Amino acid sequence: MSAMFVHSCNIILFSDSPNTGLLYSMSRHTLAFSLFLSTVGLGLGLHWEYLTFTQTWPMSFCNFTHCKKIPHPMDFTIHGLWPNPYIEASKCNPAPEFDAKSLEPIKSELSKYWPNFASPGSPSFWKYEYDKHGKCALEDSLLSTELKYFNTSLVLRRKLDLKNKLATKGITPSNTTIYERDDFLGALKEALKVSVKITCLKAKKQMAFIDEVRVCFNPALEMIDCYDYEYGVENRVSTIHCPETFMFPSSPH
Repeated sequence: MSAMFVHSCNIILFSDSPNTGLLYSMSRHTLAFSLFLSTVGLGLGLHWEYLTFTQTWPMSFCNFTHCKKIPHPMDFTIHGLWPNPYIEASKCNPAPEFDAKSLEPIKSELSKYWPNFASPGSPSFWKYEYDKHGKCALEDSLLSTELKYFNTSLVLRRKLDLKNKLATKGITPSNTTIYERDDFLGALKEALKVSVKITCLKAKKQMAFIDEVRVCFNPALEMIDCYDYEYGVENRVSTIHCPETFMFPSSPH
């Protein structure tokens, strides 16, 4: 049975309305109970409440990390599909070990849209994400195999099409334009009809760069508003919640 989720369950800051697809109350206790009932109603027996699909903007990431290969044409790439609240894989239902061979049917697409910047062509990043997050995600019948987990992530990326959705709102990559955080979030909310989370990267005395966009889904893989409480990026010291202004670079500086 899924654990009750009552800690910091208010709708994400910058959200001016609850999710229209599900009947969530602004009350944190009612929200937690609604999530619990929806999960039980699906008969999933999950150890988590929702999924966070995280995409990285490589032109920012590669400003702070040595990347052996930068995607071309430039676009958002997948960081991971994370069950939330975060729980160690050992505490979820038993899941098969990572098997790179099972991903052969989608390996080419994974290499392009879920790349390993440090070691192109190596499945080590996929294994890391599967071991840390995928094994728990497999509790969802829609993600019940390793192949389904990774292929669904590719499908979600195509569905979201973040770069093009931002472009329709006049937000395009540039090494000279400075964007307002609220404009960036507002454009995504208008396009996706839900509130999302964003993170930025920043060095001392430098302008911040958009790092990641995180979109939340319920166990039925329907988009929902992201919550204040969410598992964060893996201890990257330079990762911060985005300040009021930041850049959406078109190339690494």
